[in-house]
Amino acid sequence: MNHYTIIRHIKNVRILSLIESIANILYWFLSLYMVSHAKQRESKKYYISVCAIFKNEARFLKEWLMYYQVIGVDHVYLYNNNSDDNYQEVLQPFIESGYVTLTQWPGAHIQMEAYADCYNRFKAETTWLSFLDMDEFLCPLKEYDIKDFLKRYEGYPGLMIYWQMFGTNGQLDHDWSRLVTEQYTCAWDHLDGTGKVILYTSDKYRPRRIYHHHVVSEYKILGIKVRVPIITEQCRFKLFNQIYLPPKVNTIQINHYFSKSFNLYKEKMAKGSVASNHNEAIRKKMDFFLLHEKHNICENKTIFRFMTLLKLRYYNCDNTFIT
Repeated sequence: MNHYTIIRHIKNVRILSLIESIANILYWFLSLYMVSHAKQRESKKYYISVCAIFKNEARFLKEWLMYYQVIGVDHVYLYNNNSDDNYQEVLQPFIESGYVTLTQWPGAHIQMEAYADCYNRFKAETTWLSFLDMDEFLCPLKEYDIKDFLKRYEGYPGLMIYWQMFGTNGQLDHDWSRLVTEQYTCAWDHLDGTGKVILYTSDKYRPRRIYHHHVVSEYKILGIKVRVPIITEQCRFKLFNQIYLPPKVNTIQINHYFSKSFNLYKEKMAKGSVASNHNEAIRKKMDFFLLHEKHNICENKTIFRFMTLLKLRYYNCDNTFIT
């Protein structure tokens, strides 16, 4: 990207942000009606659930699932995409306990189809549904239970949570004696302009397309269909998918362990992308890796507030106090 391209990009971002600001004034009036009418009338089986598609992630499944148990996620819908490791053995206790619903989902580049299937099949079971990857950990900065955070956004069509990017910590090799969330603490000094959505599954909203980075829903008001985008945690509607202006103040983030160690990143690239050939080609370039790695200049241990309980569960330790 040359100097003039960067300038044009900055100008475009500012123009789009201005358009979004004007539109938010109009959407604010709509939201007064919309939120009160879209709140769930019935009590669903789960309040917050997570959907993910995976391939050969058995080594990381246990930590990822136990972490979501710790922060209060009620259920996880997993889609297996052609794994040939011991994922079934790792998942069996979670399946037997009722925490995980597993679906076999073979094929190539079918990530969005898996998300759409999950939404359509299970939206009646859960009030909120998020689409995340195995290297993404929702991390509230104030509330200890994710449900307490989400309750104030009930009635909105969906919520965008932005990435906090993490890198290799200078490690060529992964330390298998330590958890991912424990050993990778070097991060960007700001949020990335991209994130993932948590959808509110009210029948009042009809998503035009299930897409994990951005969703626009249709909402009927006085018989007229209105397109309603997701919001940020500041209740600001996001008209555009990626304009690269993350919030300066946040109370929640997604810890995105983008690379883990350098050799694990190479291994991930060799495995291929479940999303598309285009993503796969870009991410295999060294420039793409370094573009992210060079921004890792800060220590970020916000997730450590959950670390003790996560370790007690992960290592099956006695978590009772002496009386």
